[in-house]
Amino acid sequence: MKLIFNVIVLLALFGHGSFRAAQIESPRKFDEFGNIHCENELARLDNFATELQNHPNLTGYVIIYGGRSGRRNEAKARAARIYYYLVHSRGMDGKRVITVDGGFRETLMGELWLSQRGASIPIATPTVRKEDVKLRGHARIVGYNCGDAMGRL
Repeated sequence: MKLIFNVIVLLALFGHGSFRAAQIESPRKFDEFGNIHCENELARLDNFATELQNHPNLTGYVIIYGGRSGRRNEAKARAARIYYYLVHSRGMDGKRVITVDGGFRETLMGELWLSQRGASIPIATPTVRKEDVKLRGHARIVGYNCGDAMGRL
């Protein structure tokens, strides 16, 4: 009887540990990147999509920060292209990929976050005030230089 009890306790402990390994108690930053070349960004997005596909209980958050200088809507265009790639090219459920306007930092950059569905969401951390940003022209929401891999909106 004692042996059966010990086996049950061990199974419960190991089973609980492996279950908890797939859970995230609070949002966790998966990756971050600056204004990188398209192929590098696609590789990072592929890793992010794989993590989401392997853990269907997680939601992915994409926070994009505009730079202190740049083009109007540049961050919005980047977020739209990332969302399009994850949903249309990688087959992610659009409800599991959330894009967030992060405000502004010194340079254009992005962060990829993971969080349990229904749990708290990551908080954007801008470092530049909107009134200190100098934008020129407009960014269009179209494909990247590395071809149509990011899709056209």
